[in-house]
Formats: sequence, structure tokens, C-alpha cells
Amino acid sequence: MPFPEGVEPMNLYSFRQTVRDVSRPYLFMVEMPFIDGNNAKVTAFARSTTLPKYSVGTIEIPFQSQKLRFAGPATIDGTWQIEFLCDELHSLRNRFMQWLQIEYNPQALLAGAPVSYKYDNCKVYQLARNGEVVVSYQFVGLFPTNVGEIALNHEETGFSRFPVEFAYDYFTVSSDDPFDAAQDVVAFNYNDVGIANGTDPGAIVEGEDINGDVGVVGSNAGA
Repeated sequence: MPFPEGVEPMNLYSFRQTVRDVSRPYLFMVEMPFIDGNNAKVTAFARSTTLPKYSVGTIEIPFQSQKLRFAGPATIDGTWQIEFLCDELHSLRNRFMQWLQIEYNPQALLAGAPVSYKYDNCKVYQLARNGEVVVSYQFVGLFPTNVGEIALNHEETGFSRFPVEFAYDYFTVSSDDPFDAAQDVVAFNYNDVGIANGTDPGAIVEGEDINGDVGVVGSNAGA
């Protein structure tokens, strides 16, 4: 089958040279210093999670039986889940249970103020094969909403696991600037006719620095 004009023919060698490598789902790390001071336990015991999705809604304006569509507000799912291995002393799970107690204590019938339990410094990293961080997602206003059950069974010979579900306000993304026009990649430029090749998208949307002070629960969140 002939290739369209301007498209380089693709064979196994050119495919390999183009793809080079792909992201691997097992190369990730979760950082949650509030739960464990040096983050070692969270990193080691977090077995699976996700990088959150982000989508933009549309606003439709009808005109003579047709619809003109514009970008609407962002749609943030606001929920996130991690599955953990349960350590022998249940210390990790107990820390999440204590966090829930800050939100609402059923024994004292007291609810905590948002500033006391919302957390701004939880991150999930996608790693390269050499261990370097490819991209990181930082959650803002994060707090647990459910610490899952642990199944007990005399016939089970595996390891105990439990999920933790979180809610959050929004997230920010930090990467190795894949849209740097100085590199051999495509950058974006906003002009009179829309987005075209040219400059750093930072000229369009001002990014947010997420590499500031380390946050702790109750000191920099929920204000």
C-alpha cells in the first residue's frame, strides 16, 4: 500500500526508531510524607494506583439548526484510589484511620475543620527505566474518604491488601517540559488564527510551580 505524500514509509526499523521506548505501568512511586516521615513505607507498600484524568466540557450555542461548540469548564473527577499491602502491625492502615478520625470522630461526634485534614503535598510519579521522574501529579486538597476492608480467609495464602479512596480539589502536573521549542518536538503558539507551531505554551497559560514548601496536614491546605 503506497504511503500518502509527505508521510515517511514505516517499516519495522523506522517503527523502532520512532517508538524507541514506552511508558511502563509498574514504574511509579507515591509520595505522602504526612503518613510516613521519610515516605519509605508509602512508597514500598503502594501496589497500584492511577494517574488522574482531566477533561474539558463543551458549551453549545445553537444557530439555525446547527450547534457551535466552545470549550467549557474543566471537569475534574476528584476521586483517587491506592491499593496498599498491609504491613504486619497494620501501622500504615492505622495512620489512614487516624486521618479519617480528624475529619470526623464518631465517638466524640465532632467534625474537623477542612484546614485540619486537607492535604496539599501528595504526589504520584511516573518513572523512566533509569529511575528518573518523567512526570509528577500533585494533588491539592486531598483527604481520605474510605479505608477499605481487609478480607480474612483460612484458605488464602497470599498477602493482605486494602484500598484507600481519596477526594481532592484539583491537581497540578509537572514534567520535563515536552513542549520546549528548543527541543526536537512540536511547541504551540497562539495567534490570530488559533494555535500553531512556534513558542512555549507557557505564553498562553501561566503554569503553577508545585515545587514549593513541603506541606503537612493542617498547615497549607483548605484555606
